Amino acid sequence: MQPTAFWTGTCHFNGVLRITATTTDKVVLKLEGRLVGPWVDELRSTVLRTNSSQPLEIEVADLTFADAEGENALSWLHRLGARFRGRGPFSGYLLDRLNIPLKETAFEKRDDAHRR
Repeated sequence: MQPTAFWTGTCHFNGVLRITATTTDKVVLKLEGRLVGPWVDELRSTVLRTNSSQPLEIEVADLTFADAEGENALSWLHRLGARFRGRGPFSGYLLDRLNIPLKETAFEKRDDAHRR
C-alpha cells in the first residue's frame, strides 16, 4: 500500500518557529527556530491572545535567526514590557544589537561566577 501524500505543493519557506507557552504567575513564551515570514505574525497573535495582566517573559536561547520583521517583533515585545531570558549563540548577539537586555537566570549567574 502506497502512503498518501498530504502535501503536494512546494514549500517556498525555509524554516519554522516553535512557540511554547507556559503560564504560572507569568506568561513565558519559548521561541525555538527562525523568527521569519509568517511566524512573526503567529508570534504577535500568540502574544495578543495571552493574559495581558500577567508579566510576559520571552525565552530566546534556542532562537536561531530573525529577519527584519522578526527583529521588529522582538523590539515590539520589549516596548510592551516583556523580559527576555536565555542567551544562546544567535540570540545573545541579536538582543545586544537591538539593545534589549537579557534577564539573568540563576544558572547563568552561577556559570559566570565559576568562570572568574
